[in-house]
Amino acid sequence: MIRRLLASSILLAAVCLAQSPAAQIQAAENAWISAIKAHDAASLDRVLSDDLLYVHSGGVIDSKAQYIAKVTSGKQVYKSVEQFKMKIRVDGALATTQCWARMQGINATGNFDDKLVITHIWVKSPTGWRLANHQTTLVREIPQ
Repeated sequence: MIRRLLASSILLAAVCLAQSPAAQIQAAENAWISAIKAHDAASLDRVLSDDLLYVHSGGVIDSKAQYIAKVTSGKQVYKSVEQFKMKIRVDGALATTQCWARMQGINATGNFDDKLVITHIWVKSPTGWRLANHQTTLVREIPQ
């Protein structure tokens, strides 16, 4: 009886500790932001899908290798990334996020302070959620 109660308690604790798919996606978003701000190639390699299509707001399109090289070389420096009003939708092994964002840093054209809408497509892999598509659009202001 005590063993059964203990086993049930352990199972319940494990279920409670397991993250919901939306929480997993939010964690993946946070991992992406941490990796780009830290210029962390290994973390970017883990969070980005091998067939990544990274579309910048200025029309530049990068592959995974191009984007990692740009971030780790200092050609694309993110000083600040703030996301607002995140919407997460999960359907099986696919998820999308949409948010308003403010990104500040330095790129090939100089300093940037962009207000954006960001759309991400995430794909679930055996090692976790990976970013398959990043698309940003410049906006005049971020709604309150």
